[in-house]
Amino acid sequence: MNRKHLPQKGFFHELQEFVDTFFSNPFADFFDLNMVQFNLFETEEAYIVKAELPGYHPKNIQLEVTGPYLRVRASKTVLHEVQNDHDQTYVTEQSQEMIERMIDFPFSLEHKPITARYQNNVLEVTIKKDGFISEKITTIPVQSFIE
Repeated sequence: MNRKHLPQKGFFHELQEFVDTFFSNPFADFFDLNMVQFNLFETEEAYIVKAELPGYHPKNIQLEVTGPYLRVRASKTVLHEVQNDHDQTYVTEQSQEMIERMIDFPFSLEHKPITARYQNNVLEVTIKKDGFISEKITTIPVQSFIE
């Protein structure tokens, strides 16, 4: 199907983007179209959780373990600057964006070897299938590889 896109950014343009997104991925949750997507993979050795977190800093990403739950929290400050040359005005807006996800596993995570790293705007959490840590863990440090 060949569609002509509207040149202006307005209600109809946003509606068309929503419809295009919906039909390109009809199984996406309506409320998650602008949210961070988390993907869970399983290998022979581990479970891997990946999330693209563009614009987030590793120091603002917290990982917590409670029983079978992995909680991922992240926050970032967004600055939006607009300059109007016509009437010589300059506006700066600052907002705080936060995400939080709870991932449920069919087993307790509190004694599993878990590592986390953040590189190229991607958070990767690895939960080893084998292994046991005698000390109960509640938080997981995020290793940073910022380039």
